[in-house]
Amino acid sequence: MRNNPNAVICFDLSRDIAPLLQATEENLLKVDGVFTLAINKCPFVSPLSVLTDQLAIKLGLDKKLALFRHQQIINEPKLLLLARNYEDSFEGVDDVDFQLYDRFFGDADQKRFALIRAAQPKEKLSLNLDFEDTRIPTMLFRHVGRNWSEVFTEEQRRKWRSYCANRTLNPPGQVKMNWTFFNRKIEEKLASTDVSAEEKRVLADLKAYSQELEKRIFS
Repeated sequence: MRNNPNAVICFDLSRDIAPLLQATEENLLKVDGVFTLAINKCPFVSPLSVLTDQLAIKLGLDKKLALFRHQQIINEPKLLLLARNYEDSFEGVDDVDFQLYDRFFGDADQKRFALIRAAQPKEKLSLNLDFEDTRIPTMLFRHVGRNWSEVFTEEQRRKWRSYCANRTLNPPGQVKMNWTFFNRKIEEKLASTDVSAEEKRVLADLKAYSQELEKRIFS
């Protein structure tokens, strides 16, 4: 993807290709089998030559069918156009947690990280380090908040609680589940007769967790 060089739109060739051939720009990523691969987050991607006929049989893959579907995709120029249009319209998430793998941190900042690791929790935010990477100050604040929020000043604690509340109510990115949806689904499943008693026990624990979060974040 041009807007995110570390992401590649992929298709699982074990899936039915018909929905993909009928896809539109609006529902491309919702098609069963379509996903984005973050090449800077996965251990490795093997070339096709690794998938021998014997290995394909062992993995339960129909290699001939997969190659046939691959050729169908290549022969369908509409799909290439859809992918390009999606890339042009794709907007990255303006949040440092989603930008961690955008680029590597420089050597100078790596040395500053060593100072941060060596510092006591209450000292980490008062080192007054001059970072080259603009992502780091926010990342550092959130790192301290997630691990040692008890060392925050009153102003820092207020800022942290505001961040937590916003993150819970309005999660960034293409997230389908928010706080309201999460709680509603728990109540729906607790009331459903199709959910087993064992599953409802887990749901009850989730509800208790939700209530505890509400006290900690919103009260």
